[in-house]
Amino acid sequence: MASSAPGGGVLALTDEHWQDEINLNLFPAVRLDRAFIPGMIKQRSGVILHISSIQRRLPLFEATLAYAAAKAALTTYSKGLSKELGPKGIRVNTVAPGFIETSAAHRLIVRLAEKAGTDEDTARQNLMTSLGGIPIGRPGRPDEVAELVAFLVSERTASINGSAGTDTGSSGTSSGSSTKSSQGQNPASASTPGGMSGQSPTRGASSPRGGGPTATPAPTGSGP
Repeated sequence: MASSAPGGGVLALTDEHWQDEINLNLFPAVRLDRAFIPGMIKQRSGVILHISSIQRRLPLFEATLAYAAAKAALTTYSKGLSKELGPKGIRVNTVAPGFIETSAAHRLIVRLAEKAGTDEDTARQNLMTSLGGIPIGRPGRPDEVAELVAFLVSERTASINGSAGTDTGSSGTSSGSSTKSSQGQNPASASTPGGMSGQSPTRGASSPRGGGPTATPAPTGSGP
């Protein structure tokens, strides 16, 4: 997770904290997309994939409210972009990691344990419980998110556009990874917590679809 805001709930957050979260978790995607989209439109192909978070719908108000709100904004932006660009041959999807235990996520666990006066295992379990539980019984791994990203930018998902419900390390009502589908620009289009993976969309790469550019996520090294 890319966040520098303090814990303590909404009253601990200043205007500067809120702006910082928008700058970290929304604007990088907007700016990168702006650079890539003209070339994609010209060749009528490309894939844009944003990394949101499970927190977009399950915010941790005590620790990461501003981050969760910024990821919700990213998801809404992504959905709108998919409707604009789909007819031009460009797919836009969102992956929303759940609790992915990166080194930054571990630092958050340590911080929560210290604040609660408990151990790391208890803090980890409490964090999973706050997300509605994780049916597989453990946080996800970064490489598991990477596999999903690779799948979504491949030709195997050429009809998926506007996906805003691909939750990894799912909590609450689903297990493992799931894609929640809804009607979109394409017959097989889907719709997509702002992630606890420590990733945000900041890097461009070549698309497997006709050699076009793809906006893909680069690790930022922060916690859930």
